[in-house]
Amino acid sequence: MKKIILLMLAIVSLVTISGCKDSKKVDIYISVYPIEYIVKQIVKEDLVVESIYPRGAEVHDFEPTAKQIVSMSECKVLFYIGLGLEPFITNGLNSTFKNLKTVELSNYLELVELDGSHDHNHDASIKAENKSNSDVYDQHVWLDPIAMIRMSEVVLDELVKIYPEKEEFFNANAIELIKELEELNQEYSEVTSSEDIFSLTIMVDHDAYAYWTYRYGINRIKLRSDNESNEVGTQEFLEKVKQAKEANIKYILSTKNETKSALFSQYMKEIGASERSLHHLGTITIQELKEGNNYISIMRDNLEVLKEVLPRKEEK
Repeated sequence: MKKIILLMLAIVSLVTISGCKDSKKVDIYISVYPIEYIVKQIVKEDLVVESIYPRGAEVHDFEPTAKQIVSMSECKVLFYIGLGLEPFITNGLNSTFKNLKTVELSNYLELVELDGSHDHNHDASIKAENKSNSDVYDQHVWLDPIAMIRMSEVVLDELVKIYPEKEEFFNANAIELIKELEELNQEYSEVTSSEDIFSLTIMVDHDAYAYWTYRYGINRIKLRSDNESNEVGTQEFLEKVKQAKEANIKYILSTKNETKSALFSQYMKEIGASERSLHHLGTITIQELKEGNNYISIMRDNLEVLKEVLPRKEEK
């Protein structure tokens, strides 16, 4: 009996040691996928970068496990968006994460309100209050390539502070990343400034595209008042249908990895429209990664959708 107990203890010890060897220490944690893309493009394989969220997870309702929180407390830095997008982070800044270096990237950006207008408020106290309110600013800052460039610069600066010996390597990688993002912005600008567009308007279900309104002048007709609602008054419904017909809308846009509202089919029937899908890039699935997709390729896929759905003069 004693030999059996000793044998079992030896096996447990071996499993524990093996588990420790296989476990990886995460150097950098990030929240949403576009930040992960930025960081990994800069550090390449030199550091271990991990997202807090599982692949394809709903960002807004996620809560990390106790194991994740322990791991996060041991990393060098956590990058996140802010604007109320990751409440478990902001709620824990003075408690759970008080000893963790955190970087709230929205602090460094020109913010865009949900109607697509640029925030010109220079009162710091009001701005801070608004930033904690997700009903004021569009959280999907990464859909603007210019915002992605600014976030890349901030990430680079922070990483160089932590790893000064890697500055040259990080700088070279960041230059390539920013060049890609500048090209992406130019491609969007060219498509949306085309003279053959009849109406620079899209009709969307899950609205994540206020930065496109600000950056490229794309108007959005929203099926519902907000992304959580499934109701709209009769008069409002008819008004949106009228707007869509006047803009010569032929397609209604759903958003990948988001559930369509119950209103979607009603609008399609009333307008006589077809469905196309955009990707808001807040999350990415395992399958999408296996297929070789990344931030740049998905944004270019979105651009191809825009080319198809923006009403053209010859179609009028």
